Amino acid sequence: MYCALSTDGKKVIAIHDDIDVVEKYIDNIEKNHNIRLPMGKIKKKQLKKHPEYNDLYLVRYNETYVQAGYSETLSITSDTYIHDYRYAKDILLRSLEVEDMDENERKAVKKSIMVLDRIVKSYEEYVPELSTLQSTKMDLEAYIENRGMYY
Repeated sequence: MYCALSTDGKKVIAIHDDIDVVEKYIDNIEKNHNIRLPMGKIKKKQLKKHPEYNDLYLVRYNETYVQAGYSETLSITSDTYIHDYRYAKDILLRSLEVEDMDENERKAVKKSIMVLDRIVKSYEEYVPELSTLQSTKMDLEAYIENRGMYY
């Protein structure tokens, strides 16, 4: 098993069987946060000793990988944004098909569609740091727990 380690090399922050998956995760962290994480190996025996490592197994998420224990949190917090941008793009595409626009308006709409595509791509390739995922998950769990008190 391969793992991504914290910058000081002391803490495991992501695990996978495939070295390419771990490398892609490390590359995306570097691309998004300008941090180069070291890679290591971990024995399967270590996984049994540390049940918290189960949350760190990398799973596919959009165009990248995130820790399994936090993929649902990320999905709840960012998928709505991606959906909204895709919906806006669909509206603009439909307007190109059905509305009577002059050439300058058509160019402006096409430019807006390109901007929306770029935004969606950046969301799909974004990988938050583990500490961000952990705090977001804690906040979300607290919100859900407290929300139940008012219903």
